[in-house]
Amino acid sequence: MSPPLQYRTGYKYATHADYRIRIPLYGHVVNHDWFSLNPDGLLFIRRGYAWDGASGPTIDTRNAMVGSLVHDVLYQMMREGLLPQSC
Repeated sequence: MSPPLQYRTGYKYATHADYRIRIPLYGHVVNHDWFSLNPDGLLFIRRGYAWDGASGPTIDTRNAMVGSLVHDVLYQMMREGLLPQSC
């Protein structure tokens, strides 16, 4: 079961506990204060990471929230130059 979400000032959601998920993105190593990515595709997001949730007319279901969390973390990695834009 996924950890519950909570509100954080300035953002719609924040992780209430550390969150781990395996994604099909291999061969990259990223270390950041809020998240990390292992070469085997294990994405680790630390407790307290805040994000804005899903965009558009999406309802905040569990699947949408997990997808928006992973999306926002990966795009933050690209914006900060930790992952190539080709990812």
